[in-house]
Amino acid sequence: MLHRAVGEYDRAIAVCGQAHELFVATGDRLMLAYSAQAIAKTLVRLGRHDEAASLLGPCLDTCAEAGDRFGGALVTRTIGELQLARGDIDDAVRSLDEVVRRWDELDLPLWRARTQRDLAAALRACGDGKAATLMGAAALRVFRRYGSREAGETALSVPSRTFRG
Repeated sequence: MLHRAVGEYDRAIAVCGQAHELFVATGDRLMLAYSAQAIAKTLVRLGRHDEAASLLGPCLDTCAEAGDRFGGALVTRTIGELQLARGDIDDAVRSLDEVVRRWDELDLPLWRARTQRDLAAALRACGDGKAATLMGAAALRVFRRYGSREAGETALSVPSRTFRG
């Protein structure tokens, strides 16, 4: 995550790839899904959308089979980010809105805020500036309350194709 957050995408893929290989060797399917999700998220940032998409479906299936609600929400959020990056705005809004509800169910407000920031970008892209502003402001309040790294970012200035979470 650190390498991805600072834009060191090649390094992020290399580190995640090493973890991925370890999980292949140990046969840990759930951790394999998490490492594949991390690789996919970096691929989205690199614009390698088809590669990212090919990783995310199996991740979602694995999380569902394991009953991992956090993992399922995390992967669905990445799918929403991929949809947004591809310009599939309506699908992105649906996916990200669904994930906001999942974070509520899991009582994870910081993850909810991260997804709200992404949803604000999607809403802005579909022309709903008022909803985007409200969603972004709600996310920023949570970032500030928790003192998260995103608190220093302007929630509404994050370009729709760039995600830092």
